[in-house]
Amino acid sequence: MIKTIFSICFIFGLLTTGFGQTELEKGDSAYAAQNYEVAIQAYTSILGNQFHSASLYYNLGNAYLKNNELGKAIWSYQKANKIKPGDEDILFNLDYASGLTKDKIEQRSSGISKWMAKLFYGKPINYWAYFGIGFALITCLFFYFYKTQTKKNIKALYFLFAGISMVLMLLAIGIGMAQKSHITTNTNAIIIQPVVKVKTAPNEAESIAFELHEGARVELIKSEGDWININVNKNQGWVLKSATLLY
Repeated sequence: MIKTIFSICFIFGLLTTGFGQTELEKGDSAYAAQNYEVAIQAYTSILGNQFHSASLYYNLGNAYLKNNELGKAIWSYQKANKIKPGDEDILFNLDYASGLTKDKIEQRSSGISKWMAKLFYGKPINYWAYFGIGFALITCLFFYFYKTQTKKNIKALYFLFAGISMVLMLLAIGIGMAQKSHITTNTNAIIIQPVVKVKTAPNEAESIAFELHEGARVELIKSEGDWININVNKNQGWVLKSATLLY
């Protein structure tokens, strides 16, 4: 049992290690020098190493916006908001960028879902990792006292505390895993091309259902080959994946 807990601690330690610091500094320096393409390359290279954070996507969104890539900027802000919902800076820039789009898309989100998202996903993954590590160490400590204690009453108390601490550790791990799934599961998409003709079926030869413009946010229904089925204001259609970025 104790070996398993220490293994979990080790894994969490790996998850919380920093990556891409040099590229991040390169991106920040390029952005400050108004060299936005270099900044974008630096930030996206960090993403290529599977390191994701709200601040990284926020900086990437700012660079895209300055580089006149509205769709990719909105996508970046949406990714940042997914990792850290409720952040005022992210929401401000997201609202500003969304206000520049031609298509006015209804955003359907209840107050309860926003509250739940902020409660469970409002903290970075590292937050729950640290909690998991902390409770794992406390669990180990209580198990040690349980093993070395000779008095039955105190021994039972240590066992109870160890059990409670283990439950809290597993809860932190569960929330962290759920948050990671929430971040990595794509349910929406952003149009990144100037104009996209939405088809009635996944085929270029099909008739046009309606048009969308860069920055439009759509709901993802399903994928089929190079196409995705989308929903926009209760209107459905098909667009090429290459015309969108999923989040």
